[in-house]
Amino acid sequence: MNKKLLNKLIMITFVLIHLLMISADVAVAVWTEMESGTTEHLKGIWGSSATDVFAVGKDGIILHYDGSNWSDISSGKGLWDVWGSSNTDVFAVGEYGTILHYDSDTDSDGILDNDDNCPETPNGPDLGLCAQTQCGVYRYSLKECRSDTECVERWGLCWTCLMNQEDNYPEGGNRIGDACEWCYADLDSSGDVYPDDAMILLEEWKRKNCSGENHCQADIDGDGKVYPGDAMILLSEWKRKDCPVLP
Repeated sequence: MNKKLLNKLIMITFVLIHLLMISADVAVAVWTEMESGTTEHLKGIWGSSATDVFAVGKDGIILHYDGSNWSDISSGKGLWDVWGSSNTDVFAVGEYGTILHYDSDTDSDGILDNDDNCPETPNGPDLGLCAQTQCGVYRYSLKECRSDTECVERWGLCWTCLMNQEDNYPEGGNRIGDACEWCYADLDSSGDVYPDDAMILLEEWKRKNCSGENHCQADIDGDGKVYPGDAMILLSEWKRKDCPVLP
């Protein structure tokens, strides 16, 4: 057999074997029907990921898929298409010039994420965090609140509920909410989370009667006791040196 022809046959054989190996590893795409929960006509779909998908359609139907189930968040106006730049910035368009914009409020504090200076930690008009703002200390806890009363009952008169997008650190602010920058385990307000803070926690360890009249400095999560949850917060921030300190 001609040597050149033999080389070509060998090369073709190797290519065919390689293609067969690749095709054996490629999964066959299969469409499966999903239960949407609606019988309305759906006209547009868009998703930022496999766990965040929007579908829109007739009579203002808006469906959201979280990776497991579709939920109805309908608008009441017929919609034709949907598109977004992220999971917190989605637009839908429809009949009579309708344009709808979806902007989530992750921390449920009443400030939409795109306008929130701390979108994952509550510090807005609907939900805030208890903080010591008087008595010579400015320090946050992780206890959520809707009024000063809730904070006073837990820690005493030096505490208030911060719900105004506070941005006092550094001086003049930096457009990032204090609630996002704080060291919750900086119990002595020294600017770091070091052994002195651990000693405070150990001294109060397993106290479970914390209240405004019986204050527990190490009750970081505001659950009324000094237990492993507080220790875990301290460990997660251990040796931080960048804790804000305000006079």
